[in-house]
Amino acid sequence: MLSIAKESEQELNTLQPSEIKIDKKLFILLHGAWHANWCWNRVTPLLEKQGHTVISPNLPGHGDDKIPFTDITLNSYVDSIIRIIESKKVPVVLVGHSMSGVVISQVAEKVPEKISHLVYVSAFIPDFEGSLIQEASQNKQSSMGKEMVISEKENEIALKLSPLIKSYFYNTCEEQDALWALSNLQKQPLRPFMDTVKLSSDRFGKIPKLYIECLRDQAIPIEEQRRMHGKLFCKVVSLDTDHSPFLSEPFKLAEMVSDGVVSDGVKS
Repeated sequence: MLSIAKESEQELNTLQPSEIKIDKKLFILLHGAWHANWCWNRVTPLLEKQGHTVISPNLPGHGDDKIPFTDITLNSYVDSIIRIIESKKVPVVLVGHSMSGVVISQVAEKVPEKISHLVYVSAFIPDFEGSLIQEASQNKQSSMGKEMVISEKENEIALKLSPLIKSYFYNTCEEQDALWALSNLQKQPLRPFMDTVKLSSDRFGKIPKLYIECLRDQAIPIEEQRRMHGKLFCKVVSLDTDHSPFLSEPFKLAEMVSDGVVSDGVKS
């Protein structure tokens, strides 16, 4: 795997721990489709510098997790995160990017007592008995579907690594960062897109929520983000970035994530 731009690494290494006393949290950062936990490499040290604890696991079939795609469903993702949560003694903050908005929603329904906040980063929010594919099908602005190669037999979705993928995911990133990220994209299990969640107001609905919308997102346009977070009662903040603020604006993203869940303004 290629390294993050050297200048950014040096900038991260010069950070000093925050002198402001804040409520320390346990964050679990979940990557989106076709990505792995490498996408949080910049955000993790920023949160840790503030005294938070951070876990950024690979979902099944992603990164160094080599579970066969044929065995992977949405429940595979959900159960893998619940196992991590149940091994901890304190409630966690679940942060989901893009596809993982669906994952954190279903996890929250299953173990609401273990979760203090849900944070959606330009993420899909399903209906209470909906799926990611149902939400994505309402996006009439993006033609990203034309860049996918779907195999139901192999339970996978591959991306055509065309220049369009860069514009969908990384259109406000530095060129070297975008190329680095593109080089690390992988195939994506199909079933997590298709499987239906089951959510309720009494469990999922009662957990405080923060939505971080990305104004220049070409993968999930801002109108779609607002349509989805409009279904919930949640705090909303905005970043003037693409679909990948963990690369294009990691400092601002880390600040919004931290400030959003330690403030008094986040409501379910």
